[in-house]
Amino acid sequence: MMLLNKSSMKLSLRIGIEITTETEETFTQAQIPINNFPSSVTLRRQINFEYQEDEYLEIINCAFVGNKVVFPDYNRSRLIISTVDSNDIRYIDMDYYPRYITAVNDNSLAVACTRHFVIQIIDISKDTVVRTIKTSSECYGISCADDKLYVDNVDIVVMDVDGHVLRTFPSPSVDLGYLTVDGDSFFFCNAFTLFCCDLNGNVKWEFDKEDYQDIYGMATDSKGNVYLANADSDKIVVISPDGRHHKDILTGFDSLKSPISLDFDKKKNRMVCQNLPDHIFFFETTAGKVETYTQAQIPINIFPSSVTLRRQINFECHDNEYFEIIDCAFVGFNVVFPDYINDRLIISLIESNDIRYMDMDYRPRYITGINNDTVAVGCTRYQVIQIIDISKDTVVRTIPTSSECFGISCSEDKLYVDASDIVVMDLYGCVLRTFPNPGVDLGYLTVDGDRFFFCDGFTLFCCDLNGNVKWEFDKEGYKDIYGMATDSKGNVYLANADSD
Repeated sequence: MMLLNKSSMKLSLRIGIEITTETEETFTQAQIPINNFPSSVTLRRQINFEYQEDEYLEIINCAFVGNKVVFPDYNRSRLIISTVDSNDIRYIDMDYYPRYITAVNDNSLAVACTRHFVIQIIDISKDTVVRTIKTSSECYGISCADDKLYVDNVDIVVMDVDGHVLRTFPSPSVDLGYLTVDGDSFFFCNAFTLFCCDLNGNVKWEFDKEDYQDIYGMATDSKGNVYLANADSDKIVVISPDGRHHKDILTGFDSLKSPISLDFDKKKNRMVCQNLPDHIFFFETTAGKVETYTQAQIPINIFPSSVTLRRQINFECHDNEYFEIIDCAFVGFNVVFPDYINDRLIISLIESNDIRYMDMDYRPRYITGINNDTVAVGCTRYQVIQIIDISKDTVVRTIPTSSECFGISCSEDKLYVDASDIVVMDLYGCVLRTFPNPGVDLGYLTVDGDRFFFCDGFTLFCCDLNGNVKWEFDKEGYKDIYGMATDSKGNVYLANADSD
């Protein structure tokens, strides 16, 4: 019985072993830098905007301006100005609805008022409109670099801060989005794809991953890394300047919920992020050591450098009771165990001894997390899968299966189920496709990126998502396997009951 939480990097046997990840073991020659991601991101302060119950905040952008952070409050035609180091908040009323903003200097910012076809330059130290610039069409994302404004105006329009158009170039995307300029790179992001271009709009590389959709915010740091706020999956991801490497630096486990705007203060290495609808988080980042490869370097492994027991809990049972639990899953701040004999789920908070129970109509056997509130439970002998919201203790959906269902895993809102063949279905039970089981026996399975792992108790199979075997792990010393998980580095963990 084992699981791994990729966000907090905690391996849990009885709840509570913490893993510290070390750098890759490698052969070295001349060093080539791979990334310079932050080594830590620390929450320094939180503020909440106040608004009435019948009001709705529509804020999708923000900007550091000196020691202030400014938010365009679209619905109420105003700017919200917060001091970075205090709870001081004030407002500037506007004649237009502000949508996108960018800092011009430590006192001024440019505000794109999309529906009104204008950009306003505003001095927030004096609460005055310095200049109103008319645009030829609706203006969306905006960025200032070297006293030039880059504006998403169907094409990308480059103008000086007085509004004189210097040049234009085609947008790399047919969709509207966020943009920023960093040195000689122009970044544009619609809801699905990040484009890195030169300053003439020629695309250098693209970042387009299925795990990162519904993007509502973009910024760069002093190292050239790009940060995206991913509202759909409650994440902030950082991408290396060459687009080859990325890492989730904040997730739902850090209290993120639908982050929809962010900015980065390059001088002081701090970041601001807005959660839906009204929570503002200020984070401080600490620069990490540059990870490197070499010209003839072959990575060996990225195994944990230490595994430390942090906490243990024991389930209570009477002398005449028997636990039959062979699976578990992280679900938000909880760990859930299917208690087969007692027809229930056992739900334990990760950071406390709080344990509660949810009775079920069927005996649960296998389980997988779907999101921070919901699990899919394979009720083997009853030939059903139940989707359960543990935040409300309710059965959302019961899905009949054609045969007994064993191992189960959820990836990108698809369920992979061991039902003799491997059945791939959506969360409503519609079968999308099937492929042969790589093992002769029933077992555990999990999906990690473009890899499907299956373990039948004796052999671990690594396959592509069509079940074609890439490699096998079959060692005499590792039999009677009762648990499998993967970490954020792609390592696979097996619980070997026979040899402890």
